[in-house]
Amino acid sequence: MEKEKQTTVEVDKEQLEKMIKIIDNLSVQIEELNKTIKHKDAIIEKLQRMLFGKKSEKARHAEMMANMPTLFDLEYPEESPSSARALQNIQYSRKKRCWNKDDLGDVERTKIVIEASEEEKKCPWCGEEMEKIGEEKVRTRVIIEEPKIRIEEIYTETYVCPSCRQDGEDV
Repeated sequence: MEKEKQTTVEVDKEQLEKMIKIIDNLSVQIEELNKTIKHKDAIIEKLQRMLFGKKSEKARHAEMMANMPTLFDLEYPEESPSSARALQNIQYSRKKRCWNKDDLGDVERTKIVIEASEEEKKCPWCGEEMEKIGEEKVRTRVIIEEPKIRIEEIYTETYVCPSCRQDGEDV
């Protein structure tokens, strides 16, 4: 029985030693793989900087400048005095365009004013009769009939109470 225990203990020790060796080998492999991953990450980062960074822009600029002659080496044609005067007298003007107007100038327009009721003409705070001060545009309708187009601009009347306005109250 003792022998069996010793043999099982020895077998267990041997298996344990084998496992330790395997674990050591695997940890060394993992370290090597981590090193290669870090190295490849560094290479990828460098390539990305070269592709998208300042160096790539400078390289293109330097390449372009290397192929370009200097300003002092260029030969410029001499201008005649008549062409210089002609260039000085040229003036450009642009037609100013009004953006808030429509291009329907010749279309018939009808103005419709919606009058306020007697109740709406009285001040809600003091009950006094309000004065008409103007009209407010509510909407524009474009009516297309078979032979022509007609535009209706619809307004509502705007009123203000003279007593409330004199008191300095905002309505």
